[in-house]
Amino acid sequence: MKKSLRRTKELHYSFCGNQINKKKFIFNNELFVSGKKSNVYIVTEVETGKECAAIISNSLIDFVIKSFSQKVAIMRMLKYPSIINFIGFSESDFLYKPNPMIITDLYSNGTLQSNLSKLNNTKKMINILGIAFGMNYIHQHKIILRDLWCSNILVDRNMYPIISNFNSAQFVNNDLEYF
Repeated sequence: MKKSLRRTKELHYSFCGNQINKKKFIFNNELFVSGKKSNVYIVTEVETGKECAAIISNSLIDFVIKSFSQKVAIMRMLKYPSIINFIGFSESDFLYKPNPMIITDLYSNGTLQSNLSKLNNTKKMINILGIAFGMNYIHQHKIILRDLWCSNILVDRNMYPIISNFNSAQFVNNDLEYF
Protein backbone atom coordinates (compact mmCIF):
# COMPACT_ATOMS: atom_id res chain seq x y z
CA MET A 1 0.00 0.00 0.00
CA LYS A 2 1.40 3.39 -0.99
CA LYS A 3 1.43 6.38 1.32
CA SER A 4 -2.04 7.83 1.27
CA LEU A 5 -1.43 11.32 2.54
CA ARG A 6 1.10 13.97 1.72
CA ARG A 7 2.01 16.65 4.26
CA THR A 8 2.49 20.14 2.82
CA LYS A 9 4.13 23.21 4.35
CA GLU A 10 0.79 24.59 5.53
CA LEU A 11 0.09 21.46 7.63
CA HIS A 12 -2.69 20.57 5.21
CA TYR A 13 -3.09 16.97 4.10
CA SER A 14 -4.29 15.70 0.78
CA PHE A 15 -5.05 12.17 -0.29
CA CYS A 16 -2.71 10.48 -2.69
CA GLY A 17 -2.15 6.78 -3.20
CA ASN A 18 -4.22 3.69 -2.62
CA GLN A 19 -7.04 3.25 -0.17
CA ILE A 20 -7.89 -0.15 1.28
CA ASN A 21 -9.62 -2.67 -0.92
CA LYS A 22 -12.97 -3.12 0.80
CA LYS A 23 -13.44 -6.46 -0.96
CA LYS A 24 -10.73 -7.89 1.31
CA PHE A 25 -13.12 -7.50 4.26
CA ILE A 26 -16.50 -9.02 5.05
CA PHE A 27 -18.92 -6.39 6.33
CA ASN A 28 -21.75 -7.97 8.32
CA ASN A 29 -23.26 -4.65 9.41
CA GLU A 30 -22.54 -5.76 13.01
CA LEU A 31 -22.49 -2.61 15.16
CA PHE A 32 -19.90 -2.90 17.95
CA VAL A 33 -19.96 0.62 19.44
CA SER A 34 -22.23 3.54 18.61
CA GLY A 35 -20.92 7.06 19.08
CA LYS A 36 -21.75 10.68 18.38
CA LYS A 37 -19.13 11.22 15.67
CA SER A 38 -18.67 7.66 14.42
CA ASN A 39 -19.79 4.06 14.76
CA VAL A 40 -17.55 1.01 15.07
CA TYR A 41 -18.45 -2.15 13.17
CA ILE A 42 -16.84 -5.57 13.30
CA VAL A 43 -15.46 -6.67 9.93
CA THR A 44 -13.60 -9.84 9.01
CA GLU A 45 -10.47 -9.96 6.89
CA VAL A 46 -11.17 -12.46 4.09
CA GLU A 47 -7.66 -13.97 3.81
CA THR A 48 -6.96 -14.50 7.51
CA GLY A 49 -10.40 -14.59 9.14
CA LYS A 50 -9.13 -11.97 11.61
CA GLU A 51 -11.76 -9.67 13.08
CA CYS A 52 -11.04 -5.95 12.72
CA ALA A 53 -12.78 -2.73 13.63
CA ALA A 54 -14.22 -0.44 10.96
CA ILE A 55 -14.60 3.06 12.38
CA ILE A 56 -17.13 4.80 10.12
CA SER A 57 -17.75 8.51 10.44
CA ASN A 58 -21.33 9.73 10.81
CA SER A 59 -20.36 12.80 8.77
CA LEU A 60 -19.82 12.96 5.04
CA ILE A 61 -16.24 13.19 3.76
CA ASP A 62 -16.87 16.70 2.37
CA PHE A 63 -17.46 18.01 5.89
CA VAL A 64 -14.58 16.26 7.65
CA ILE A 65 -11.87 16.00 4.98
CA LYS A 66 -9.26 18.07 6.85
CA SER A 67 -9.67 16.39 10.24
CA PHE A 68 -10.02 12.93 8.69
CA SER A 69 -6.93 13.29 6.53
CA GLN A 70 -4.90 14.52 9.52
CA LYS A 71 -6.17 11.62 11.65
CA VAL A 72 -5.17 9.13 8.94
CA ALA A 73 -1.73 10.75 8.58
CA ILE A 74 -1.14 10.50 12.33
CA MET A 75 -2.46 6.97 12.80
CA ARG A 76 -0.57 5.61 9.82
CA MET A 77 2.81 6.80 11.14
CA LEU A 78 2.39 5.45 14.69
CA LYS A 79 3.41 1.80 15.10
CA TYR A 80 3.85 0.92 18.76
CA PRO A 81 2.59 -1.92 21.02
CA SER A 82 0.41 0.34 23.19
CA ILE A 83 -1.09 2.34 20.29
CA ILE A 84 -4.02 1.12 18.20
CA ASN A 85 -2.87 -0.60 15.01
CA PHE A 86 -3.94 1.23 11.83
CA ILE A 87 -4.75 -1.11 8.93
CA GLY A 88 -6.16 1.22 6.29
CA PHE A 89 -8.70 3.85 5.31
CA SER A 90 -11.32 4.63 2.72
CA GLU A 91 -13.17 7.81 1.80
CA SER A 92 -16.38 5.77 1.64
CA ASP A 93 -17.95 3.09 3.80
CA PHE A 94 -18.81 -0.50 2.86
CA LEU A 95 -22.13 0.64 1.38
CA TYR A 96 -20.15 3.11 -0.81
CA LYS A 97 -21.71 6.10 0.91
CA PRO A 98 -19.29 9.06 1.28
CA ASN A 99 -18.68 8.42 4.98
CA PRO A 100 -14.94 8.08 5.66
CA MET A 101 -13.77 4.89 7.31
CA ILE A 102 -10.67 3.69 9.15
CA ILE A 103 -9.88 0.01 9.72
CA THR A 104 -7.92 -0.94 12.87
CA ASP A 105 -7.32 -4.01 14.98
CA LEU A 106 -10.31 -4.99 17.12
CA TYR A 107 -10.02 -4.89 20.91
CA SER A 108 -13.18 -6.40 22.35
CA ASN A 109 -12.34 -6.22 26.08
CA GLY A 110 -13.61 -2.67 26.44
CA THR A 111 -11.88 0.38 27.85
CA LEU A 112 -9.53 0.92 30.74
CA GLN A 113 -12.32 2.89 32.43
CA SER A 114 -14.71 -0.10 32.34
CA ASN A 115 -12.00 -2.52 33.51
CA LEU A 116 -10.13 -0.46 36.12
CA SER A 117 -11.83 -2.08 39.11
CA LYS A 118 -10.86 -5.57 37.81
CA LEU A 119 -7.12 -4.81 37.69
CA ASN A 120 -4.73 -5.69 40.50
CA ASN A 121 -1.88 -3.32 41.37
CA THR A 122 0.58 -5.05 39.02
CA LYS A 123 -1.78 -4.73 36.02
CA LYS A 124 -2.44 -1.08 36.95
CA MET A 125 1.31 -0.41 36.95
CA ILE A 126 1.69 -2.18 33.60
CA ASN A 127 -1.08 0.04 32.20
CA ILE A 128 0.51 3.20 33.58
CA LEU A 129 3.87 2.29 32.04
CA GLY A 130 2.32 1.22 28.72
CA ILE A 131 0.43 4.50 28.44
CA ALA A 132 3.50 6.55 29.45
CA PHE A 133 5.74 4.82 26.88
CA GLY A 134 3.03 5.16 24.23
CA MET A 135 2.64 8.87 24.93
CA ASN A 136 6.42 9.34 24.83
CA TYR A 137 6.44 7.66 21.39
CA ILE A 138 3.60 9.94 20.21
CA HIS A 139 5.45 13.05 21.44
CA GLN A 140 8.68 11.91 19.75
CA HIS A 141 6.73 12.07 16.48
CA LYS A 142 5.76 15.67 17.31
CA ILE A 143 2.11 14.83 17.84
CA ILE A 144 -0.16 16.12 20.58
CA LEU A 145 -2.94 13.82 21.78
CA ARG A 146 -5.56 15.96 23.48
CA ASP A 147 -8.03 13.30 24.64
CA LEU A 148 -6.09 11.00 26.92
CA TRP A 149 -8.82 9.58 29.13
CA CYS A 150 -9.38 6.11 30.57
CA SER A 151 -12.41 5.88 28.26
CA ASN A 152 -10.07 6.32 25.24
CA ILE A 153 -7.67 3.58 26.33
CA LEU A 154 -8.72 0.16 25.08
CA VAL A 155 -7.46 -3.02 26.71
CA ASP A 156 -6.31 -6.13 24.86
CA ARG A 157 -6.93 -9.75 25.88
CA ASN A 158 -4.08 -9.52 28.44
CA MET A 159 -5.58 -6.30 29.88
CA TYR A 160 -2.67 -4.25 28.48
CA PRO A 161 -3.40 -0.66 27.36
CA ILE A 162 -4.01 0.41 23.76
CA ILE A 163 -4.15 4.18 23.18
CA SER A 164 -6.96 5.01 20.76
CA ASN A 165 -9.13 7.93 19.64
CA PHE A 166 -6.96 10.25 17.59
CA ASN A 167 -9.87 12.56 16.71
CA SER A 168 -8.29 15.63 18.28
CA ALA A 169 -4.62 14.70 17.76
CA GLN A 170 -2.49 17.27 15.95
CA PHE A 171 1.00 17.65 14.63
CA VAL A 172 3.03 20.17 16.63
CA ASN A 173 3.61 23.36 14.70
CA ASN A 174 7.33 24.06 15.17
CA ASP A 175 6.66 27.81 15.43
CA LEU A 176 4.67 27.36 18.63
CA GLU A 177 5.77 25.99 21.97
CA TYR A 178 3.44 23.39 23.48
CA PHE A 179 5.53 21.88 26.25
